Amino acid sequence: MAINIAGILKDGIGEPIPNCTIELKTKRTTQNVIIKTEANLLIDKNGSYSMDVEPGEYDVTLFVEGFSPKCVGSITVYSDSPSGTLNDFLISPGESELSPQQVLVFQQLRDEAKQAAAEAKQTYDLAANMLSNIPKASTSTAGIVKLSDSITSDSSTDSATSKAVKQANDLADSKVSTINGKSGNAITLSAVDVDAVSATTGGTFAQPITGTYIGSNAYADQYNTKSAFYQSVQRPAGGSEYHPIIKQRTVLPSVNAYAFSMGVLVGGTDLSWLLHMIGSGGQQVNHKWDVKGNYNAPKSITAGQDIIASGGWVYAGNSYMNSSGDINGSAFGGTLSSWVRKNFIQGIRRGSQQYTRPPDGTANYEIPDGYITGFNNSTNDGNLRFCGWYFRVPMYLVNGTWVNAESN
Repeated sequence: MAINIAGILKDGIGEPIPNCTIELKTKRTTQNVIIKTEANLLIDKNGSYSMDVEPGEYDVTLFVEGFSPKCVGSITVYSDSPSGTLNDFLISPGESELSPQQVLVFQQLRDEAKQAAAEAKQTYDLAANMLSNIPKASTSTAGIVKLSDSITSDSSTDSATSKAVKQANDLADSKVSTINGKSGNAITLSAVDVDAVSATTGGTFAQPITGTYIGSNAYADQYNTKSAFYQSVQRPAGGSEYHPIIKQRTVLPSVNAYAFSMGVLVGGTDLSWLLHMIGSGGQQVNHKWDVKGNYNAPKSITAGQDIIASGGWVYAGNSYMNSSGDINGSAFGGTLSSWVRKNFIQGIRRGSQQYTRPPDGTANYEIPDGYITGFNNSTNDGNLRFCGWYFRVPMYLVNGTWVNAESN
């Protein structure tokens, strides 16, 4: 069975030796280990070490970075060796350091001890057998009773020792408590006495604070439940107050410094949740969500995907776009849909059919605006005397009105 060797490795002035490696090199082969095999243990930064060592003989060498290895001696670990420090085993003599006569004496003592232990075991078994026939004592039966040093036990079968009785009497007589160096019948404790932070003067937590929410997870129940970190604010309406619940100040030396906080803004009868940023020079940036569902950002909003407005308008300065996609702006003198109706052709059609012909004797003749749809070049007597044309003027729809197309 391995024997535990543990402790703190120290130098001559009692300082721990950190980052040192302990090497155990087997000196001879036993049932548990083989000669010349090595085992290494790296000590932690506090000099602490703990190792379970098999029975055997070992040379002990210390390796410290920057220094030559140091063989500090040999140890012998027996199967029945008590646990101890490395110093304990280095001080204890090994078999190689004992004379044959000393070894013989130790073996005789060990054999005698084993014999005495065996005889004690027989005596114990005999006494136990005899005692097994004696009943345990109770409030109504005489018998074996168990002694107890406890002064807080409520057992009706155990018997208090004189030590327990004295402790109880001393406690009853004095009733004096001592906490963090404070004694007396009535002690006033501060937050420091119980390793806490004062609720009035504050303090610093050196470790993270973790809280677990155990209330209802339903939206409807949130007004009446508390979270792991909870703050209650009750103020008269009409003023303008900011109540931060969390704050952090960040400083970039020679660059800038800002305090970032989040909390409730009371403005008259309005309540808002505020993300507030203020620089060391007083410059401020505020993002605000009010209880009506509105959000106000002082600068641009950049979205990785869509910005969706399920109803109402999307504003950009004095211009805006509604949920149907229509845009209203000064560039259009109103809505874009109205501007398109006024300035773009919405339809085209033919005008009514018209007829024209040149006066008799005209050699060259240009028909009015339009396009020719037919012509006439005969009379009732079959002689070709003149020509006439049928034509239509194109029309287009602008701003709800049909207008003739003009030649220019």
